[in-house]
Amino acid sequence: MVASMFYLGWGEGGEAWQWRRRQWAWEEELLAECRLLLANVTLHINVSDIWQWHPDNVGGYSVCSGY
Repeated sequence: MVASMFYLGWGEGGEAWQWRRRQWAWEEELLAECRLLLANVTLHINVSDIWQWHPDNVGGYSVCSGY
């Protein structure tokens, strides 16, 4: 869960990034991209985290509108 990683520390050297084995170069590149994406994430304690679907009132239901 994102909140669990946040509390462990997802900054450089944080406990959320501890691994059992050394990462391959391509895995380290993906992890660096992930860290960049998470750098701008702000968690709000008093806000519930839910998925919500807003139907298309004009076109009706479609699989595309579900995404």
